[in-house]
Amino acid sequence: MQRSVFYRLFEMAWDKSAARPVSSWLATITGFLLFSLALFLLYSYRSFSAVGLLLSLSTLLLVAAWLTRRGWFHLLGPVFFYEMIRNARRRRFFVYRFLYVGFLFLIVFWLYLGYIVGRHRPIRVNEMVEISYTFYMWFIGIQFACAVLLTPAFVAPAVTEEKVRRTLDYVLATDLRDIEIILGKFAARLLNLSMLLLAGLPVLSCLQFLGGIDPELLLCSFAFTGLTMISMSAFAILASVYARQSSIALSYTYLGWLLYLLFTGLTWLFFVPIPLLGPTPISVVDWLEPLPVAEFVEWANAGNTISVVVRLLNHLDSGGSLDAVLPGYLRDYAITHLSFAFVCLVWATHRLRRVYVKEKETPVREKTPSRWSHWSWRPQIGNTPMLWKELFCVGKKGTIAGAILHTIVVLTSFVPVVLIFDSYRQSSMWGTPRFIEDINVWLRISGPTVSTFLLISVSVRAAGSITGERERETLDTLLTTPLDSNSILFAKIVGAVASVRWWWLWLAAIGWVGLVTGALSPFAVPLLVAAWFIYAFVVAEIGVLFSIMMSSTLKATLATLAVVILAVGGHWALMGMCCYFPLAIIGTFTRDMETLIYFEGGQTPPFVLGMFAFSTIELAQFLSGRVSHDFREAFFYCLLGVAIWTTAGACLWRYVNNRFAQMTQRTSQDSLQRSFGDAGEEERDAAPESAGEDLDLKSG
Repeated sequence: MQRSVFYRLFEMAWDKSAARPVSSWLATITGFLLFSLALFLLYSYRSFSAVGLLLSLSTLLLVAAWLTRRGWFHLLGPVFFYEMIRNARRRRFFVYRFLYVGFLFLIVFWLYLGYIVGRHRPIRVNEMVEISYTFYMWFIGIQFACAVLLTPAFVAPAVTEEKVRRTLDYVLATDLRDIEIILGKFAARLLNLSMLLLAGLPVLSCLQFLGGIDPELLLCSFAFTGLTMISMSAFAILASVYARQSSIALSYTYLGWLLYLLFTGLTWLFFVPIPLLGPTPISVVDWLEPLPVAEFVEWANAGNTISVVVRLLNHLDSGGSLDAVLPGYLRDYAITHLSFAFVCLVWATHRLRRVYVKEKETPVREKTPSRWSHWSWRPQIGNTPMLWKELFCVGKKGTIAGAILHTIVVLTSFVPVVLIFDSYRQSSMWGTPRFIEDINVWLRISGPTVSTFLLISVSVRAAGSITGERERETLDTLLTTPLDSNSILFAKIVGAVASVRWWWLWLAAIGWVGLVTGALSPFAVPLLVAAWFIYAFVVAEIGVLFSIMMSSTLKATLATLAVVILAVGGHWALMGMCCYFPLAIIGTFTRDMETLIYFEGGQTPPFVLGMFAFSTIELAQFLSGRVSHDFREAFFYCLLGVAIWTTAGACLWRYVNNRFAQMTQRTSQDSLQRSFGDAGEEERDAAPESAGEDLDLKSG
């Protein structure tokens, strides 16, 4: 009686004495049939009643549980319980839940304060319902954003951290099956993240006192979030199997998700009439009318969250109800994401051992010169070997698929320019102020967007500079060289900034379009270049700092991303919640607050780069004094913001040097090396002799 009933049930469930050996192929085919039946029931839900659909799914679940008990499926195992216990004992997860719930309570308080301030009558019933639905929209948005941002961070290190700690060999040496390892880590980390999101349910239950929320709408929103978490977790597990480091798996997951949203969302352009396809504007769908292009677009966007939300809002604006379309959208969304998760998990299970064995057994091959090697230029090492290493040796070469993908992304950014040129070509209005203004709008959107993307890339590269050396066990070798700390850190920072040097061509192409059309003044180019390099050096210093402080590349990358995102624009959310929004509710938003907004805008790199991208017309108006006072004030605070970032970069450089000296304990060595550097060659040669004489005297 010392053991609880639940523990006894778990012990019986994982007892393999009652299991019979079953062929893996037979078990795989049976599992695929059960999963296909479940998808068929979801797809044809209109043919069943609610009770019939529930009974059918319950029967499939019971059959799967019975087959698992009989030894057909080894889904979960000791890895699952180990991961659950280990994650439950980590204190930081309790801190995350506390902050998440506290933030939700703060949102409720502000929304309620916005309704009661300035009122001289009690809140009516319809207003209470409006408060509850407003908070519900905020709650769903915050919950979905947390799910998308935190799911890769929770799940992506599942296999890579075992590789880094070199414990995956011991796990694979046991009698555990690959599916037990993959599904154990997948389910444990997914449940741990679900606990964070479910922590907001008590806050949501407070809305029952304000009128409540439709239960079906609430369940559908949680279903959308849960399905997204399942698919992203499965893709993160697959990326973790193929990646060698957690940061690489994390970047693969985020990049794959963004590319899916981007390319499936761009398929809606097939419905836009294009003048180039005929004498009259015609869409791609009508141009390829025999082919089912429209059905393909709807199928491709069935799992696109943004497309689903936009279609739901359009349906509501047209006077429709959610009850008519929401079940269908949820069904297609579930089929898409569950199918994708199933494929990723099967793929990860099938390739786990093969990929890891290939990584361990593949010998390091010497690089052979290719047919294009005579086109590459690499200078001599010279007096800066560390800088040469960071610029020309660190970093992996891209693949053909990656080059094609990057080319598509770059060309897609110039689609608005082509459309603007085509629209003004028909009316022969090239070079007019309106044409220049439209090009300048595109320039001020695409330029800061690409620049911010490059800044984040620089910070990620810098976050793995020191931790990467530690994980590769090359940091000790680096510290034994005569290089001082300043040379090492400066080379790491410059290497991080220069890691995106091929992407500078993208910015140069955007600027060239602006210069040719007059949408960008030549005097704006030095300001843009100087501002971007200042921001790049600061975010690189932030990445190097966290790389010194953190124990792994993943922790350094996550901390760097959090601080950099906060620095490049996330501070607006904090100031909005803590300052602007409460003051707007109270009604004390004065001119001083507008000045504060301009000052904060000067500290935001995308805003500053957008302000510096002025056209020749705006420059002439500025010099003649025909611009507004607000524009002059905003431009002044942008210059002030660049100066503040420069000062912060100088102070941060000194702090990074001190932290690196404390970590490596090289303060005395650096001072000795500087003293030898100041002395002449004779003193440098005489120093060892004098030291030897002193040693002989002491021994005598």
